[in-house]
Formats: sequence, structure tokens, C-alpha cells
Amino acid sequence: MGGESDALSQRIKSLERTNRVLEGRLARSEENRRRLEELKERHETLLRTVIAELRATRADVESANAELQRHMEERLHAEKMVALGQLVAGIAHEVNSPLGAISASTSNIKAALAESLSAFPRVYGQLDAGGRGLFHLLVARATATSLGVSTREQRRARRRLTSELRSRGGHDAASVAESLVDMGILDPPAELLPLLTRADAAEVLTTAANLVALQRNSANIEFAVQRASKVIFALRRYSHPTGGSEMVRASVTEGLDLVLTLYANQLKRGVEVTRSFEPVPDILCAPDELYQVWTNLIHNAIQAMDSRGHIELQVTRERDSIAVRVIDSGPGIPPEIQPRIFEPFFTTKHAGEGSGLGLDITRTIIERHEGSISFESAPGRTEFKVLLPAR
Repeated sequence: MGGESDALSQRIKSLERTNRVLEGRLARSEENRRRLEELKERHETLLRTVIAELRATRADVESANAELQRHMEERLHAEKMVALGQLVAGIAHEVNSPLGAISASTSNIKAALAESLSAFPRVYGQLDAGGRGLFHLLVARATATSLGVSTREQRRARRRLTSELRSRGGHDAASVAESLVDMGILDPPAELLPLLTRADAAEVLTTAANLVALQRNSANIEFAVQRASKVIFALRRYSHPTGGSEMVRASVTEGLDLVLTLYANQLKRGVEVTRSFEPVPDILCAPDELYQVWTNLIHNAIQAMDSRGHIELQVTRERDSIAVRVIDSGPGIPPEIQPRIFEPFFTTKHAGEGSGLGLDITRTIIERHEGSISFESAPGRTEFKVLLPAR
């Protein structure tokens, strides 16, 4: 019995030790569970904090982007206003010139119409069928003739025609020759001779010249209206945004032509412009921003040449891009300043002539379009090349 009792006692002690071990393990497990809960809570708190900070950062970034975009638009608008200020006198001239042509042509029409109304029925009634046919031929030939001869050539033609008509027995040859030259007919065909040598030829030619003047002055008015409308349209497109920075499909070549129209007065003073535009597709772009790019590059070219020289504009397709080149015949960009020309506020112009932001804004706009700008310069040839994605 004693042996069995000792064995039982040993088992009880073993069970007690096992129980204590289990209790210890349970206690440690409970502690681990508690710690795990604490870690989980900390993790969730940290996660909530990080998410809140990320949201705040995102809001700050969006706000900064919006502010950056606003500043970009303000800079672009300021540069546009500077360019418009420099163009105002030229644009006014481009509009006033056709208005003056319209006014002069209207006065000419009034005078020619007043004379024609009184003279035409009588003069035309004095002509027989053959004479009327020659009269129609004379007017048709005159209206199809351009007045592109110099004053010196006109004087020579008057003297020659007067002499020829007199030698053929023409009446009032000087007046007839004057009317012929006014109509642009310096070498009348022989078949018109019977009409030109009539006794009343001077009155017939004056009547014909008035009819031709009516047609030509009407054409002048039409041309002047088209010219003024083109300038006004270009100015409206340039000065009034068509969607701000919104990306739309637009033509690169139309944008270049628009800017050339605005600079027409400055260009015609002594700048020869050559356009070489390949057919290229419209691209996804902000048209108003690209207008500013072309304005800056063309304006810089004109100033570099001191308004005397040659500008070549090229538009070509290069793989997946459209290349626009603005090439001028100016003195070139000095090598020592070439690394700085895209720096903000860097300018070689006199005080008040430039902000030093033109090329900086140009590069910013092009990069926003995922394009690139580069240049090569030497005396007599400076080329700025813009690459834009053809997408």
C-alpha cells in the first residue's frame, strides 16, 4: 500500500506542476492576447492617422496644383496682354487701311455711277450692233486686266498710244489713250481699232472706263472687307479664350496663320515670310496656349532681326510628332547666353521691352502638352524647333 500511495502522490504532484505550467501558459496567452489587442488598436489608430494625413496631403497637392494652374493662366494672360499692347498700333493700321480703301472706293463708285447714269444711255444708243460688241469686248478685257504697272510705264504707254491713234486718224487721241491706260489696256487688240478711232471715241472710252471703275471699286470694297474681317477674327480668337486650358482638337497651321495675321503690319515693313506647311492632322491641345507659343517665337524672331530679314515657318510630320520650326535670319544668339534663354526673367531686351518670361512660358506650355522645344543658333540663322505629340 505504501508504494501505491507514493506513486499516487507523485502523480498528483506531477499534475499540479502540469496545472501550474498550464496556468502560466494561459496567463501568458491572456497577456499576449491583451497585447495583441493593444497592438491592433494602435495599428488601427495609426492607420486612421496616416489616412487622414494622406487625405490632407492630397487636398494640399490639389490646392497647390489649382494655384499653380491659376498662376500659369495669369502669366499667360499677362504675356498675351503685353503682346497685344505691342501689336495695337499695327492692328489699328491693319483695320484702318481697309476702312480707308472702302471709303475711297465708295467715293469713286459714286462719281463713276453719276457719270455713267447720264452718259451711258446716250453713248450706248449711238453705237450700232458691231460697235456695241466692241464696247462689250473692251469692258470685258479691262475688267480681266490687273493694274500692276508702274507710273513710269503708264506714262510711256500714254505717249505711245496717243501717237499710234493719231497716226490712224483717231479723234482726241490723248483722251482715248488716257482712258485706255486708266483701264489697264496698254496694248489694245487691233479689232478694237474701229471703236478707238470714232469721232466720239473719247466719250465712248470715258463711259467704258466708268463702268470698269464701278466693277473694280466694288471688288476693292469686297477685298477690304475680307481683310478687315480676317484681322478682327484673328484678334477675337487671340484675345478671347476658347476654353482656357481645356484640351480640344485644333489645327497647328491655323494657329500659326492667325498669329501671322496679327503681325501682318510689322512683317510687311521689311520681313519676308516663307510658309512651308505639310498636311498634318489636328492635335489634342489647348489652342490659346499654343497661340502664345507661336506669338512668342515669331515676335522674338522679328525683334532679333530688327524687323528686317527673312522668317521661315515649317510644319512637318516626324514619326509620332508634329514639328514646328521658326527660323530667322537674324544675328543669332550669342553662345555665352544660350544656356540661359529659357530662364525666367532673363532677357537681353532694353528695359520695358520684355519681361523675360516669354520663352519660360513657351517651354512650360510645350511641356504641359508633353512636347519639347530646342534651338540651334548661328549668325544668319536661328531655328527654334517645337515637337508636339500627334495624338
